[in-house]
Amino acid sequence: MLKKKLFMMVVGIVIAGYANASIIYTDDFTGTDGTSLTAYNSDWTIVGGKAQLENNVLNLGTQITGDDADNNVLFTPAGSNTWENYTVSVDILSTRNFATSSSSTLYTGIILYAAAETEQTDRLWGYQVRLLDKTGTSQARLYIGKRTDGGGAWDLGYINLPGWAVNTWFNLEASIATNSDHSVSISAAMRDINGNVIGEVFAVDDGSLGGRVLEANTFGFNSAMSYSAADYHTEFDNLEVTVIPEPATIGLLVMGSALLLRKKR
Repeated sequence: MLKKKLFMMVVGIVIAGYANASIIYTDDFTGTDGTSLTAYNSDWTIVGGKAQLENNVLNLGTQITGDDADNNVLFTPAGSNTWENYTVSVDILSTRNFATSSSSTLYTGIILYAAAETEQTDRLWGYQVRLLDKTGTSQARLYIGKRTDGGGAWDLGYINLPGWAVNTWFNLEASIATNSDHSVSISAAMRDINGNVIGEVFAVDDGSLGGRVLEANTFGFNSAMSYSAADYHTEFDNLEVTVIPEPATIGLLVMGSALLLRKKR
């Protein structure tokens, strides 16, 4: 009975939080083929590589054999460097098959609390929510990671995605919040086109890795298809950015704890 009451209280908190959420940006990337992302909307910055509109989606990467790059873009409207608690939802399609057992440095996804690096200036640092190849697994995995300015990187958590497929549209949703104890909570979910969740992952950064937590900031996308063969790229569409009010921050923490408990069972 106590567990049931606690669950109902958590549900109430989450509903109250999201009822007051504010959508601050949407984009379906409709425009002329070949238009650079920065020409399409000057609130975007291409930090490295290539980003342009193709077939009314954002194409991050290249479709030209041998023209590989670490492709990174940053959303930089006024005030975005102070965003603290928010959710990014975007439809995503990758032409790279991440369900392989080979070792690779390829990845793609969303970066939260993102900023351009000062040394490797074509890269972004922040909390990474991404599909990532790892040695020894034949399933795609969704990782939450942390990258600091200068290249320090740590995996904070991951989930296998047996329902993921190459060249197929999915929705990737990532949320981040700075908590009252100054830790940072990150959650992510991958859904198929019917809205079914195929994987969820949650992590908390208390600053023990890298010496500190990362500060509130905007978000970006990356598609690191370097060192690859022809035409590996990522397509993004139907972007929605939502501010999460404080009650939902508590909900994010509780939902993450529930996910961890469910895993242990």
